[in-house]
Amino acid sequence: MPVLCPKCAQGLPPEDVNVAKDVAFCRSCNEAFPLSAQVSASSAPRTAPPDNTKVVFTRDAERVAVIQPAQGFKGTGCFFTFFALFWNGITWTVFLGFIGSMFGVVSSKSPVAPWMAVFFIPHMTIGVVVAIMAIYYIFGDVAIAIDRTAVLMQRRLFGYTWARKKAFEEITDIRLTEAYKSNGRSIQGIGFHFEGTALASNTQNPAVTSFARSRPMTFGSGLSPEEKAWLLGELHDFWRENKQS
Repeated sequence: MPVLCPKCAQGLPPEDVNVAKDVAFCRSCNEAFPLSAQVSASSAPRTAPPDNTKVVFTRDAERVAVIQPAQGFKGTGCFFTFFALFWNGITWTVFLGFIGSMFGVVSSKSPVAPWMAVFFIPHMTIGVVVAIMAIYYIFGDVAIAIDRTAVLMQRRLFGYTWARKKAFEEITDIRLTEAYKSNGRSIQGIGFHFEGTALASNTQNPAVTSFARSRPMTFGSGLSPEEKAWLLGELHDFWRENKQS
């Protein structure tokens, strides 16, 4: 059974787990915890995981933890890689042609002004963002830890971690949610939806308060339909059991 840190849900390497001394150490949190406590508390998922899944899932009465490993060059990673190559290929070809025309390396029938280079900035920015997303989906992983107080999602890539945390009581639903579109087709992942944040009362009617939609936490867009259904059932079941307790 994989050993997960009870605080950040990160998987611990074998060298940080000492079975003889009954202790495990998390380098991310810089904390040690009894190994037997986690092992005795952990239980099997309520439903059997799909065959050949690489998702690590643990659950007990107090918490749920999910680790989605790097997907590799498939699914979402494959889509963003080809899109990045296509977009950046066209953008940089046109940009280099523009630079060549500006310095007379490439002949041009119309005058080229240096200030026109600013038109390439948004297109090149999109190319960089898409390339980063491709790298993340190929090499990055996701860790989710949920207990009765909070939901923590960590996206990790090459030692860097981006975390987002919300109160458990703010969850309004856990359901399949659109992560992005591919050729007009909606690609869905598992989404945690939260209550809106109050902005300000209406000046004409103080009883009316406007709310800003809270962006959902979404992960698992590259998982198989069977994996999504399995995790969605487990997460929704835990939330339903604990939301009013």
